[in-house]
Amino acid sequence: MSRTTDGASGDAGGESTSGCRYLALYDAEAGALTEWAETLAADFETLVAESDVIKRRLDLGTYDAASLFEREGADREAVSDRTANRLIKADEARQAAGLPETCPHESHEDEPYCEFHLAPERCAELGIEPAEIRRALLERIGDETEDGAGRGKCFAGGRFRELSFSYRTLESTSNRPIQLQYAHIEDLSLDDAVIDERLLLDGGTIESCSAEDARFRRTVSFDRATLDCDSLSFDGSVFEEQASFRAATVTATRLRFQDCSFERGCSFEDAEFELALGNTDPDVDPVRFNGTEFDGGVTCSDATFSLRNASDMRRQAAVKFRGCRFGGQASFDDCEFGTVSNDGGGSLEALLSGDGDGDSGDDVTWKVQFKDAEFQGGFRAIDAGIAGDLRMRGAEFRGDGSDFDETTIEGDFVLTNAEFRGDGSSFDGLTVTGAFYLNSAEFSQGAVTFAGIQVDGRRMDCEEVSFGGNKLSFAGATIDGEAAFKRLSFAGGEASFGGLTVRGALDLEGSVFDVSGGDIDFADLTVEDELNLRQATFTGNGIDFSRATVGETLPSATTVADCTGSVWRGGEVDFGGSEFGGSTDWELTTFGGDQVSFAGMTVDGDATFHHAEFETTEADLSELTVAGETFDMSHARLGGKTVFNGAELWTEAVDLRRLRAEGVVVEFRKVESGETLVDLSNATVTDGVFEIGPQDTVYGFEGATIGDIEIALGEGEGALLEHFVFKNTDFDGFDFSRDNIKQELNNTGWQIHTTHGDETASPRRLRDLVRRYYRLVTEGPDEDGIDPNELETTYMRAKLGADQQGDPDAVSQFFQKELRFRRRAHGHRFWDRDRGKGRTTYESFRSQVRIGWDWLANTTLGLTVGYGERPGNVVATSLLIVLAFAFVYRAIDALPPGSNSFDYVTYSFQGFIQLVVGIQTTGSILVRFFTAVEGFLGAFVIALFVITLTRSIDR
Repeated sequence: MSRTTDGASGDAGGESTSGCRYLALYDAEAGALTEWAETLAADFETLVAESDVIKRRLDLGTYDAASLFEREGADREAVSDRTANRLIKADEARQAAGLPETCPHESHEDEPYCEFHLAPERCAELGIEPAEIRRALLERIGDETEDGAGRGKCFAGGRFRELSFSYRTLESTSNRPIQLQYAHIEDLSLDDAVIDERLLLDGGTIESCSAEDARFRRTVSFDRATLDCDSLSFDGSVFEEQASFRAATVTATRLRFQDCSFERGCSFEDAEFELALGNTDPDVDPVRFNGTEFDGGVTCSDATFSLRNASDMRRQAAVKFRGCRFGGQASFDDCEFGTVSNDGGGSLEALLSGDGDGDSGDDVTWKVQFKDAEFQGGFRAIDAGIAGDLRMRGAEFRGDGSDFDETTIEGDFVLTNAEFRGDGSSFDGLTVTGAFYLNSAEFSQGAVTFAGIQVDGRRMDCEEVSFGGNKLSFAGATIDGEAAFKRLSFAGGEASFGGLTVRGALDLEGSVFDVSGGDIDFADLTVEDELNLRQATFTGNGIDFSRATVGETLPSATTVADCTGSVWRGGEVDFGGSEFGGSTDWELTTFGGDQVSFAGMTVDGDATFHHAEFETTEADLSELTVAGETFDMSHARLGGKTVFNGAELWTEAVDLRRLRAEGVVVEFRKVESGETLVDLSNATVTDGVFEIGPQDTVYGFEGATIGDIEIALGEGEGALLEHFVFKNTDFDGFDFSRDNIKQELNNTGWQIHTTHGDETASPRRLRDLVRRYYRLVTEGPDEDGIDPNELETTYMRAKLGADQQGDPDAVSQFFQKELRFRRRAHGHRFWDRDRGKGRTTYESFRSQVRIGWDWLANTTLGLTVGYGERPGNVVATSLLIVLAFAFVYRAIDALPPGSNSFDYVTYSFQGFIQLVVGIQTTGSILVRFFTAVEGFLGAFVIALFVITLTRSIDR
């Protein structure tokens, strides 16, 4: 018996049969496979792969091919191997699909096929109305008499102009499904229907479908079906069992699954959705799943959403899952929304670039929306592709976590206010060509990784994001625009940002990283614009910012790294080898832990550590290079050992005022010529080492407090004390008795308040003294010079420090310097004048006399006894007194005529010591007066000599 593939009557060879021949696999008269067999053979790989029983049987070689050929009337000897092989595949596919060997329905009169398999055109010719076919189908569904097992519900391969079950209930007592596999249905209507049977439409072709508010109480399957509809709508439908659209091909202007309920899961795996948007719709949402509940999860792996042609393209094509709830896992692995450019181009890419066939003015953006969606079983979108935006604002992720690995989004990715409460989230290898918005999102647990992500858009916004898992990683990520991580918080086991590249600014202001049991890794960080770490807090075993590169392309005067008020607490904080293209600001920053290292760090601008707190055991600034105008560590506190060895400062000034430090080790190197002042005014340095580098560096300790520090020439040249200036400095433990220091002090006359050779140094020659006092009398004190009162205090404090260390020699020297500058202070006060008026102005006469007397007394004390520290001055004073009185005695002829000069000197010497040895004075009353005066002075000077000698011996 032959059959025609178009459904027309065939030549039965004069024979008649009551059975429909449509499901036959082989046409013996034609010697070829039927169209049905070819259809099944084409699905062999898919169907058999899903049937473990049949696949195992084929592997074991237990397939009974002979029975197949006998049943189908095929002569194995006459059939080619290729045809035989495809026949076997068709039979295996049939069994895998659960289809019967023959159609259970009777053929129509004089036709080889039943009314369900006749072409609609032939049915029209025979006067069979679609309503009749529908009634017959409903009767067969409810008929249990055929074979007693409901086999009459098989309509596989059927051809229907219209199937409408709207407002009906399809049910029977048999367990067999309604089999409409590979059926061709021009119009399928299931609105408000109740389907109490398994409904299988696998491989079918449906030209129009509507199933709004339907209820499917059993499994429904559209696997590999082709739905070429103007609109496909399942809005409000309930699927109580599994719903499957695997490998289905859907072409429609609208796809609607809004407010549906999938209670046992839903699959769109490998499905292809081709959207044909009408030219009359400027903005449409062609695909909507809004408000749908996927209680059993959903699988959209390898699904594709695309546009049919360029002429249909409008400004927006959106796929929306707004307000959905996913009770099981939601998988979108390898899913593509639009044609993604890095997958080989395509129509959408051409349209986005303006190269399509449609109106070049059309700007189309794809939008996939999951706003306020709930994923209770986790979410997966591995290697997916979206040619537009992915918007998941307010979405909630639970269960097994979320996975966006290797996904490409050619638009914005919005996760604002999203909540990730599942077991970890992975975005590794994600590519976003637009902006990435993660602000105000919350990650409650598990590892959260963005390793290797690529954000090509203008911004990645992670402001106020909370990470509560055990790991956070942006390792190897690249962000082409600005990265805003303000007020980000992470409390977990490990934070890794190693190798992160930001081609804009990186803003971490107010962020908190609390990794008490792990490390925080920003090693090899690259930020081409500014880095903002204001008020940020980092706590961990180790904090690694080594080899970071920041602001290389910015002007050196720009503050490229602002770390004001930041807090760093860890076993080791490492900025070693980092490079900053401009200035860095660490004002009010706190470093805690074992060590903080800036070793080898390069700053092309200024470096400011104003009021910084170093609570570490060690701070390493060795080999630090600062090329700006200022290195400012004023008011900083260094709690442990601090190393500056080899630091290269191109700055004009190094500001360490009010620094508080312990264990400082300093050797500043300077690259440029000229003198650099390291200003340690009001600093407190309890101990440490200061070495002079190869260039001129001067350390100024005005108002500072220094303890047991060591100073050494190192690689420097010249005198050691040329590089140190002490003014109003407290010496609390400083040892002046060290050989190198004491030798230098002896060479410079124990001068510590200025560098060697400065014109303000203490005069060592009488000519200098005369010149200075001449200027003082004629011009008044130099207001731009050094205040002698300040120098008096400086040497007084040096004296007290030396006395504390038990160094009597230094005490003596500094005591003399103290009184010398007190004398100079009296002179300045005495000769002070008001230059603005051009005339001398004096204090009250009484006060002026007192000041003059103080100057005279101090000068006399210094000249006669060396301020009680120089016995030689007393001896010299004694000789001068003896010689002076010898001239007086000669002038008044105190001795008899004929006496020579030696006699007068001898007489004067006797008068000088008369209170010691006693002499009898004779002569006039004038002679006796001068002799008494000399005796008094002699006794006084001898007493001073004894005191001075005793004092010097004690020292």
